[in-house]
Amino acid sequence: MKVVVASAILGAAAIFSAAMISGNLDFKQKNIVNTDNGHVNLGKVYSESALVDVELRFIDDQNTLVFDLKGLPYQSYKNKIDDQFQSMIDDYNKNKPDDKKLTVETLSFKVPSKLKITAHTSYRTENIPVYELILDEKTVNFDKDINAHKTVMDAVDHFVTGKISLYKSTFFIADKK
Repeated sequence: MKVVVASAILGAAAIFSAAMISGNLDFKQKNIVNTDNGHVNLGKVYSESALVDVELRFIDDQNTLVFDLKGLPYQSYKNKIDDQFQSMIDDYNKNKPDDKKLTVETLSFKVPSKLKITAHTSYRTENIPVYELILDEKTVNFDKDINAHKTVMDAVDHFVTGKISLYKSTFFIADKK
């Protein structure tokens, strides 16, 4: 009986060893994200996206949202912000005479505003279907009567440009160069 048990243990050990060597069985933790509260084991990462959120509100009335753009790719956010400003201008210019119409260069707000920018990486993974890793947030306050488009674009550009290495450090499958 002892020979049978010993043979079974040795056989199982040989099978597990062969599976581990062939790569079919892996006990290593892969793709771990360290956070302030510990770590997250993502498992296999199917896709990852470096994103930026841009929210503009009036300071005087926190309920007045000028726009809220979520999940913009960090490499191509400018077009979406431009489109949002152009949409606001088009709405304002409806039924206005030519001398009263606004342009991107003349758009300003009559009250102070607040811009909130958030950098994050979004993962689709084996262990957690959708995981959002917040990298950094910044709030910028603007005075009234400034060029809204230029000020917002400059603030977002400065923020995103400063976070490129941080974005790349969170990638598992994309090029980290």
